[in-house]
Amino acid sequence: CGAFGGRYHGYAPDTVDIPAVRSTTERRAQIAKLKRIRREELAPLVQFFDSLKAQNLVRWYAPLWIVRGIVWDGAPKSLELARQKFPQFRFRPDAYDTAVIADRTSGAHHLARMMADSPVWNVEMLGIQKIRRKFGAYGDGILVGIFDTGISRWVPDLRGRIFANPGEGNLWNSADDDHNLFPDDIWGYNFFDSTSHPYDDRGHGTHVSGTVAGELGTGVAPGCEIIALKVLDYFGRGEESAVWLAVEYALDMGVRVGNFSIGWRHSADPDRPMWREVMSNAMALGMVCVVGSGNEGSGSEPDNIRTPGDVPEVITVGAVDSTLALASFSSTGPVEWDDYPYPPGLIKPDIVAPGDGVVSCVIPGGYESWGGTSMATPHISAACAIISQINPSLTPAEIKAIIESTAVDLGDPGKDNQFGSGFINLEAAILSCAEMCTLQYSAAVSGTLVAMPHRLKFFGDGDTIIIPQDVEYLVFFAEGFAPETIYDFRCGGEIEITPEPETHTCRIGVMDFDSGEPLAAQVYAGDDTFAVDGFGEIEVSVLPVEVCATLPGYTAECDTIAPEDECKFLFLHRCEDFEDSAAFSGDGDWEWGIPTFGPGCARSGQKVWATSLADTYSSSSDSWLWSRWYWADTTGAVYIWQWYDCEATDWGFWDGGNVVADFGDSTKILFPIGDYACWIDDYNEAMPWEPAFSGTLTGNFWHQRVFPLLIDEPCSLRVGFHFGSDDNTTRSGWYIDDVCVASRRVREPIIRWGSAESGSVWVCAYAVSGEMAQVKAISCDDATEITLGRTACDTFSGELWGSPGDTVHFKIVAENSVGLADTFPADSCITAVIPWTGIVAKPRKSQKIYLSVRETPCGFSLYTDGDEVYIFDMKGNLALHRVLDGESGEIFWRPKRTGVYVVLAKRGARSTKTKIIWIK
Repeated sequence: CGAFGGRYHGYAPDTVDIPAVRSTTERRAQIAKLKRIRREELAPLVQFFDSLKAQNLVRWYAPLWIVRGIVWDGAPKSLELARQKFPQFRFRPDAYDTAVIADRTSGAHHLARMMADSPVWNVEMLGIQKIRRKFGAYGDGILVGIFDTGISRWVPDLRGRIFANPGEGNLWNSADDDHNLFPDDIWGYNFFDSTSHPYDDRGHGTHVSGTVAGELGTGVAPGCEIIALKVLDYFGRGEESAVWLAVEYALDMGVRVGNFSIGWRHSADPDRPMWREVMSNAMALGMVCVVGSGNEGSGSEPDNIRTPGDVPEVITVGAVDSTLALASFSSTGPVEWDDYPYPPGLIKPDIVAPGDGVVSCVIPGGYESWGGTSMATPHISAACAIISQINPSLTPAEIKAIIESTAVDLGDPGKDNQFGSGFINLEAAILSCAEMCTLQYSAAVSGTLVAMPHRLKFFGDGDTIIIPQDVEYLVFFAEGFAPETIYDFRCGGEIEITPEPETHTCRIGVMDFDSGEPLAAQVYAGDDTFAVDGFGEIEVSVLPVEVCATLPGYTAECDTIAPEDECKFLFLHRCEDFEDSAAFSGDGDWEWGIPTFGPGCARSGQKVWATSLADTYSSSSDSWLWSRWYWADTTGAVYIWQWYDCEATDWGFWDGGNVVADFGDSTKILFPIGDYACWIDDYNEAMPWEPAFSGTLTGNFWHQRVFPLLIDEPCSLRVGFHFGSDDNTTRSGWYIDDVCVASRRVREPIIRWGSAESGSVWVCAYAVSGEMAQVKAISCDDATEITLGRTACDTFSGELWGSPGDTVHFKIVAENSVGLADTFPADSCITAVIPWTGIVAKPRKSQKIYLSVRETPCGFSLYTDGDEVYIFDMKGNLALHRVLDGESGEIFWRPKRTGVYVVLAKRGARSTKTKIIWIK
């Protein structure tokens, strides 16, 4: 806070009674009500702090709504004036303490990747494999807030479990896109530094997160999502008000379970009455608050349990080892409050879980054994997520009661101040949390049975399972088969599932973004790889599926094939492939050439730029690689292919690099879509506390990153790659290949060709950006225009205007959904002569039955004086049958797929037929 002095807060006991909510809708309504009440209650306080800010006595302040309070950074005089003005409030400095409650018990990395069907010992102690097989509960659909030192989102175990804020997008544009007063809160928020990057610079939050949601064997609930709420710094220290602000944010974002592997010792004098109101209100609003008891052991009762673990309403967790013996460090109760005078005080903790030698993931990758009630707490948080998945209508108080009532009693009979109610019995808790029933299923193929809306998942080809009685329907998924939905089932019954085989064919086009020329590329869809020479068809069996295209010397582009998609077109940008070094220049460690270290090869061609081609980078490096100058508009971006292996440990990131844009008169660090891996520690003097790519296991493969320029107007720029290291251990370094500074990522449509024949105009066009809004043919003579209909994914057609024999001149205009248009041809017009007949398939008469078939932009128009019309495909399958009752009439028909069809018109024993061809 500099000259301002410190962080302060004020609080007055609440006048609002918050009823316990049972749904997201109820929570939102109660929060909205609370915010309205606080605006009225705190209006004089807000006005007063505005005046203090104007006097430069307050740098920043935030009124709270979770309680009747306020938080601010200011000068000591602001505290004195607030106390004088509002004596009904309790104003005081924040408690600042080392709040993490964990220790590393093993410094050795376990580098072998763990598989999801082989949980670590501490997860297996909860009987998790049996629970998953019987109940299908993985925590799906539940959001868990990690109030901690942050999360390292690139750790392999957690990559797929990190919350993505749908209202904020994925661009760090310094804008509050979701209007929640937290700009760029893409995957959480940093309440310690008040920034949008909740990175983990200690490893504590990452280790905790792995126990909650790790996908490779460390997680109890690997189906849940986790949101990073950074409230502590590198040393595990923090101010209590940062947590209160994070609690408000978590409630607004829909967090169901809050994991607090943190706590303030009573010797640090935390504001216990305010903590109690914050946490009890959060519980009432539907967030299950699970808190570590502390690592103070016993002997200082009633002050062993840390705050907020001492709050009566929360679930307080103690730690046991693998033999169910109490961990020596686990804080014991009781605790004292006005309504729980000591002695005897209030019994705490409430429950125990594995907390000594717990194996979980660490930064920058790998696994370590840590000990502390911090490590025990996430086991209970994940258990609460699973219970919430089974029965989302339970209140936090009910979940707490279920967990305690079903626990395995340890120590003295009944609830005690060492083990609480005992060791978590998750299976018994699940059976007690809802009305359950058994169901036996068998499937013709192995797949996944999902019980909705709970999203419970059962794998294999059959089993006897236990599901809530309020399950509405089941869906069976198997690769290569159509999903089968089952509504007709009953508790205690049996079902047999026989899915129908299914594959989906999709036409793929890969083109150069600038020229539109087809490219021969590798296309990846799910686990399959296809060689596509410009255009081709691929078959996929699982939808939706991500499809990506790339080739050496170009960027990679991806999209999603949905069940309704018949085609996808991907547009790649050409890169600087570094076979020539002229476009870039480097100093310090940067070298150009053929790599013999690190990746051992280039991404394309033979040559790269690297911090060292044949060895590790140097200590205390401060090296720059600069590109040539480029021109870019407001939609421009930088694409790079990179490989990196830089020094990092489970307590910090020491070496690494980032990407910088130089505009001539200013520079800025560019942030990639998906963020950097970390922020570099200040032991690295070249780039202290800068975001960077770093780590030993998270970037050692060739991969693409994209950096939007986010500029306000077109300009010239060059791109810099800044690499720095501390003064000790060095590793392979940073390798760069195939760099593209795309001048734009949004462009007008591409019209590949346009032609006219038989009175119709045909156009091949691609929207590139957005969707195609319209394609028109416009007369060069009198501006007459017609709108062309889509006859295939990239083909549009329509009938020309004029009389038979007329010569017409026209251009094609294609416009996309973002308002950009292209004209073809650019400098001339297309010439066409209107034919004397517009009939595509000439009418044929056989035995006096008249049949005329005419193609339209949307299908075929059939005219006949027969009694019946049949249309068959070339396999003899009936596509259409229409009875006309002897009256001449017109029929419109649109084929479902490309092919050759036979049209047959009949009247009595007489008939006539013709063939038509349809290209969708």
